[in-house]
Amino acid sequence: MVSFLAAFKFNWYGFLIALGIIAGTICAYFAAKKRGYNPDVVFDIIIWALPFAIIGARLYYVIFDIIGSGAKYTFPQALGFYDDGFRLQGLAIYGGVLGALLGVFFNSLMYKHKEKKTGEKKETFLMMCDIGSPFLILGQAIGRWGNFANAEVYGQPVLNPAYQFFPIAVKVDGMWYQALFFYESMLNLIGFGLLLWFLLGRRRSFPGFVFACYGIYYGIVRIILESFRDKAQFVLYMIPNVLPVSQFVSAIAIILGAAGIIYVWQKAQKEGKKPPILVHYDDWEKTGLPEEIYGKPLLIDEYEYVEADEEESVQEYLEKSGKDADAKPKDKD
Repeated sequence: MVSFLAAFKFNWYGFLIALGIIAGTICAYFAAKKRGYNPDVVFDIIIWALPFAIIGARLYYVIFDIIGSGAKYTFPQALGFYDDGFRLQGLAIYGGVLGALLGVFFNSLMYKHKEKKTGEKKETFLMMCDIGSPFLILGQAIGRWGNFANAEVYGQPVLNPAYQFFPIAVKVDGMWYQALFFYESMLNLIGFGLLLWFLLGRRRSFPGFVFACYGIYYGIVRIILESFRDKAQFVLYMIPNVLPVSQFVSAIAIILGAAGIIYVWQKAQKEGKKPPILVHYDDWEKTGLPEEIYGKPLLIDEYEYVEADEEESVQEYLEKSGKDADAKPKDKD
């Protein structure tokens, strides 16, 4: 019994990734409900996105390892086959994100099919991306601690004894290095707060805005932190020892996210409409976009949160939607 326990090694990396997924799913459920979407969409997203994310994370890692110079694994090992058995070592965040997007896309196709059959409006691909983005980066913030357990994702050596302590530095093989995994985890938490405000705040934006901001924000974080990565670590490169794959993909994410926002802004300007970017819900009509793309109108059905100076806008909404204005609860004493 003792020898069995001694041989057992708890996989903290896998546990923390799973914890990040669970935490993100629970928070996303309540956020979707708050936003006005059917919260069950979150479970549909997970069912479709998670398997594709795992496959994508592994394929991304394997492909760039095989085509890169100085590959770490042989081809059988890259597929998980070792002399002593089968196991998967090496998952890439961006591969997981790309795989998850593919899963969400298939889910959106299924929603379109159901919409045609039932006539019931369903969330679009971009809406689902918006719902998932804040909680994706939250899961990444939690999952990064798996790198602490594995003693990986660290930066340059810290030679000054005054800074040789956690969380500034982390000790690996007797040497102190910059704790890049911790820096990214904290920056991801900041990004989570920002994206959550974009998703649930009083200001609305076009479908896909939150996801575009995720690409821009996380892309910037990865480009900066990857620059400090210790060269002795194994890193996937596009150009050997010059351009890491993660920086290349981050640059693409930044460009695509910024291009999407700029396109929507310029299109609205040409049409003489208010750009649908962080627009107060009272001014949403000026964008020319329908209410349905945003879910339930924010704060309208939650009268206890409506300020006194917003009474007129609530009344106008009720009249416009054909609801009985007298059904509104009386003000509390």
